[in-house]
Order: sequence, then structure tokens, then C-alpha cells
Amino acid sequence: MDLRHISIALGVFLLLTGGFLGFVIISGTSDANAPAANQPESEPKQAQLEAAVLEGYEVAFWGDGRPFVKFYDPGLDDYATQDIFQALFWQSNHIDDAAQMGATVPEGPYDGAEAAYRLGLIHEHGLFGYPVNLSDALRSYRIARVAGHSKGKEAATRLERAGA
Repeated sequence: MDLRHISIALGVFLLLTGGFLGFVIISGTSDANAPAANQPESEPKQAQLEAAVLEGYEVAFWGDGRPFVKFYDPGLDDYATQDIFQALFWQSNHIDDAAQMGATVPEGPYDGAEAAYRLGLIHEHGLFGYPVNLSDALRSYRIARVAGHSKGKEAATRLERAGA
């Protein structure tokens, strides 16, 4: 074999390797998550629950099948954008404390008990492509129940009776 044949073989090998790597990268970045509420493949009940979780929030954009919402952050004294799960988790832990410390919290779904309840819905039903986790759902519902949320009380009792 002369140098010309070796160069051609190396070029073909590099071309095939590059094509294979490109295919792997493109197929790995496809959205394999469950469909979001605004997509027709969602089950009707799941779509209704997802709409209930998002009620009152402004969806800034969708990423990986999950909504990113704007919510009020008293620490910033401004609005922040985060995926719905993180926004609800933060609000269920901090929004009531901020209001008690004198921060002005605007009108809207900015209530720790409501955020904990909605977080429980995500955990219980696997909304927005998150995995079902009944123990975390029960924990969120219990937080909502302690804070006086009536639906949180019902949901916590239901999961406790089911042995979650």
C-alpha cells in the first residue's frame, strides 16, 4: 500500500467516525421526557392537573417538557424564573417566612401551603415528566396540612390510608 491509499482509508475512517458521533449526539439530545400539558399526547387527567399546578403563574418558556415560570423572590425583591418544581419547592419553604419578616409579597399564588400542595401533586402524579414519588408527595401534603390547606389535609389523609 502506498501513502495515497493509506490517506484515503484514513479519510474514510474519520468521515464514518464523525458521522457516527454526530448521529449519537443528535439522538442523545432529543426530548425523551413525558409530554407537557400543552402537548396533545398528555392524558386528559394529567393535563388538567398540570394546568391546576400552573394556575396563576406566568410561564416564561418550556424546556425539556417542563414549564419555567416567573415567581416573586423576596430576597431579590424582584421576579425570578425557574422550573415549576424548583419554584414551588422554594416557595413552600420560604415565602411565608419572607412575608412574616415584612417583605411585600404581591398578589398571586404566593402561598407556602398552596405551593406545598402543588408540589405534592407533581410528586404524586408524575407531572411534567418528573418521576412519581409517593413518600415525597406525602411529605409535601403534610406540610400543606400543617399550614392549614384543606386539599392538602385530604390528600395527606388519603395517602396515609393507602400506606404511602
